[in-house]
Amino acid sequence: CAPMRCREDVLLARVSSLKDREEARAEIERNDAAHAKVIQRFFKVDWRDSEQYDMVLNTEHLPIDFCVDQVAQLAALPNFQQTERSRRALADRLIEFSIRDGLYGLNNKHRLASALRISVDAGKVLLDGIVADNEIAHMIERTVSQTEGVIEVDNQMRIMPAARKIG
Repeated sequence: CAPMRCREDVLLARVSSLKDREEARAEIERNDAAHAKVIQRFFKVDWRDSEQYDMVLNTEHLPIDFCVDQVAQLAALPNFQQTERSRRALADRLIEFSIRDGLYGLNNKHRLASALRISVDAGKVLLDGIVADNEIAHMIERTVSQTEGVIEVDNQMRIMPAARKIG
């Protein structure tokens, strides 16, 4: 991390096409907003919350080379090494992201489910939530079952037709 003024200076030094500090700030804010959206979508956390991290380094006060060395040292510690459990958890998370990505286009087209829960454990997927009709439930299940890494789908979705407007 670093204060905005420091980040602007670094970006201005690295990107010759930027005209001034305002343009650099706008680019940083666009990038931050995109980053925040991705992290919120996939992990449901605020990426700016320092409690989400094992280490926070301020590059205004610390050289980049030093920061890289610190991260490398931390990553080399035994409790940061991969285990079978961590590999499986990561594989399940990747399957979940692939499913959500596959459903994203369907959701924009068909308004699938407002509160669809997707849980993955060792490639077995649990779908839970409320959908408007059987056709949508089948589209979701078909998309999920065709996702790479999915071994089994347990469809616990419930059908609740949308209320019709009268008048």
